Amino acid sequence: MRFVPPRFAHLESMSAIDVGRLTEDRARAILEDIRWPDGPVCPHCGEKNATRLKSRSLKTRDGVLQCNTAESFFALLKRGVTGTFHHISKRHLARYCDEFSFRWDHRRTTDGQRTVAAIQGMFGKRLLYSSMSA
Repeated sequence: MRFVPPRFAHLESMSAIDVGRLTEDRARAILEDIRWPDGPVCPHCGEKNATRLKSRSLKTRDGVLQCNTAESFFALLKRGVTGTFHHISKRHLARYCDEFSFRWDHRRTTDGQRTVAAIQGMFGKRLLYSSMSA
């Protein structure tokens, strides 16, 4: 006999007909409770801070969860592009993304700690102008 948590005991007695009568929202709520008993968790970053989206277009359905951490990172990247660089080329896009991922990873450190981490990351690397302009 397998263990069923008390809050899901009512699911054991549901017939296939009862399951078929569930609304989409109720079925999603049951599955989310089973998958995330302590609330939804982002599978990519492990963050528990998520927002439930309301459908404003045909691209998303009601109830889709969005990770606020990912949204914050891309907001930082977008502010950097529009506010600091104004334009970035496709050729150097990876370098810009690396810079902003470094900023994001060190967002809770002091300026001094961030500077030390940046200098430590430079060891063993060489960037020539010819490689940037080629």
